Amino acid sequence: MMQKSLVWLISWTIAIASLGCGLNRAESSGLVKGKQTMVQLPMVVVKADIEENAVEQVRLVGRYVQIDVRQRPDSPPVYNGNVALVLEDGTEVLLYPVWHVEAKRPKEEISRFEQKQVTVVGTIFPKAPSNPSHAANFLMPCLTEVQSIELAN
Repeated sequence: MMQKSLVWLISWTIAIASLGCGLNRAESSGLVKGKQTMVQLPMVVVKADIEENAVEQVRLVGRYVQIDVRQRPDSPPVYNGNVALVLEDGTEVLLYPVWHVEAKRPKEEISRFEQKQVTVVGTIFPKAPSNPSHAANFLMPCLTEVQSIELAN
């Protein structure tokens, strides 16, 4: 049990470090554009799938929604480009930690996918990676290292 926890912690630490280092997990898994090789990625459609595939590259299917990330949201909600993906069981998964430069999604992307079912390839974390500046963070699942976002079939 302790060995499994240690392996998970080391993997998680490496994945966090790679967020800002330009490491590309897709290259090592055969998902590089222009190459013919494709690997079958695990599917994430409910919360249990997140734990089973923690800190792994996955194909997540969920509804693309904007979220209010203010610490004390007032009514009505204020949307500033942060997005979550809602799984079949209602679990919300952040698209990048709120502190990450990629967390605020482009307006064109939001217009295209808002309230639609999408398939996203990226690395899944059971809890969003911590903010390097030690500021408050959302303790919810998070997808990082996003390779693609497409409308689901």
